[in-house]
Amino acid sequence: MVKVEQRLLLTGQDVSGADGMVPRWLVREYGRFRDRLLDPEYPCYFGTSAEKRGELRYGYVEGDDVGHVPALLREFLALSKANPQVRHALALFFEPERARRPLSFYEERFWYVLRFLHGLDESPWPEDRPYDPVDPKWEFCFAGEPMFVFASAPAYRLRDSRNMGDSLVLLFQPRRVFDGIEGGTPAGTRAREIIRARMEAWEGMEAHPDMGSYGDPSSHEWKQYFLPDDNTPVTGRCPFHAATDRAVTRGGLAGERTRAREKGDRREDAMTQEAGRRPEIVRGGGVELEMAVMELLPETGSVEVQRDTPGREHETHTHPTDETLLIVDGSITFRYDDEEAACTSGDRLLLPEGTKHSSVAGEEGCVYVIALETVA
Repeated sequence: MVKVEQRLLLTGQDVSGADGMVPRWLVREYGRFRDRLLDPEYPCYFGTSAEKRGELRYGYVEGDDVGHVPALLREFLALSKANPQVRHALALFFEPERARRPLSFYEERFWYVLRFLHGLDESPWPEDRPYDPVDPKWEFCFAGEPMFVFASAPAYRLRDSRNMGDSLVLLFQPRRVFDGIEGGTPAGTRAREIIRARMEAWEGMEAHPDMGSYGDPSSHEWKQYFLPDDNTPVTGRCPFHAATDRAVTRGGLAGERTRAREKGDRREDAMTQEAGRRPEIVRGGGVELEMAVMELLPETGSVEVQRDTPGREHETHTHPTDETLLIVDGSITFRYDDEEAACTSGDRLLLPEGTKHSSVAGEEGCVYVIALETVA
């Protein structure tokens, strides 16, 4: 029997009725997902209704192979655009982990996928959507389509409505599905009041303080994409890093410039101009070692994992290639161009070739991943 390819967009019937044509884990996890959605007490009745009406579409990822996801999302968005009267949503299932993982692992994977998609997006960012997540009207966009994205993960314990089984599941909802029920409209306000009350009853705690409506000046929608397990407010910078993600999607700035050269296109010059050929710090949240390696790992080649003991110094030196460093654990201070930058977990340092730089590890030492551009 021929196996269904990962890149295909699936219906619920495709998954549940595809005997041997999709992975067994997907059939199992879809069953759990569906059972949760169809529970009469489940908070989001929009999701329940969509599953009952067959409006949800599905995709899946085996292991860490997300290479097909951009094409899958484009296919879904084309379907949604062609049927604006239908409230389509896409649920992307990830193969369950063999070992228990903390919530931070799934959070990093979630943001990695969004950065990966953005880095391979062939369409310009919509002119009517701000490009910087600092703006309350920012939302994730792909193929010219703004959308609301959120995740469910098996590591959620208190926030039970976002635990749909053993899979990490990313839910993509085009902005158009909210037409008529936007925040501030009578129908939208009433719907959110009902969902909030049902959620508080389901989880046994108040709704998260960052839950709000899109466009509300006092709210940032990205904070709702991956909520904490408790009601701790989301702080810090958005992990999406929209202004630089096209340069750090796979293999860092070095990897993107290498691929541009391999494809024989002219994006290298554009990226060189965008980066300004000056060192750059991209601040981020915590990151697990495995995800840091996968994020910087080039299509062909390797990365280096460096561990510095407390106070370890690297004297001033240069590299003949671009270098990207992603901090995993501890802290480190870099010096370059008469500047000094202290970095912690999730921060990236992008160093153009020939940059003179040095570093000293913090009191607890530092672990970081290094990606160097492959010289042709």
